[in-house]
Amino acid sequence: MASSRPEHKFTSLVDDGEFLQHEYPNVFSREERRLVVAPRSQHVNLLSSLIEQIEPPYRIRYVLQVASAGFAAGRYDLEDPLSKEDLAQFLRRFQPFLENDGRHHFWVRSLDGQSAVVYDQHDLLYAYGTLEAYESVCVREGLAPGTIEVPFPHAHAFIDEHDQDLRELLSEWQWTRSELVDEVDFV
Repeated sequence: MASSRPEHKFTSLVDDGEFLQHEYPNVFSREERRLVVAPRSQHVNLLSSLIEQIEPPYRIRYVLQVASAGFAAGRYDLEDPLSKEDLAQFLRRFQPFLENDGRHHFWVRSLDGQSAVVYDQHDLLYAYGTLEAYESVCVREGLAPGTIEVPFPHAHAFIDEHDQDLRELLSEWQWTRSELVDEVDFV
């Protein structure tokens, strides 16, 4: 259903000034240093499958792009790494928030920084590390090689109902906050 105000995490603007939820065609594209993945849905499930290619424990970064729910915009790095089991529980708990609210990016990185999967506010996943392994996951999950285009113009919705999720995410664990980086956090 169309709306004059974005009601979904990532929407594209159609000719009559209405925002419609954007869906990618279940494709991935290999670039020089990363794999870009554009799933139609179930983003956190695919994120979890891609993370299986990274050796635990995991470093977590939550990037809040706009001040929200009493928290300053910035990069929030979880102080303690998460085990495979703890990350799976974390992702299950916050899946609706991560998939339905457009105020953030979410990063999962290896301890050595050589591998990472980033879920961005455009509903894209960026996988760094062993690209062949990530490609195999994508093919197994029903995605195909293809072209990925971010629609323009587009919008990101910040859903008020998810303010409590943000408060829980940033209050229940110890995070270290740093400033946003223009070339990385605003893409």
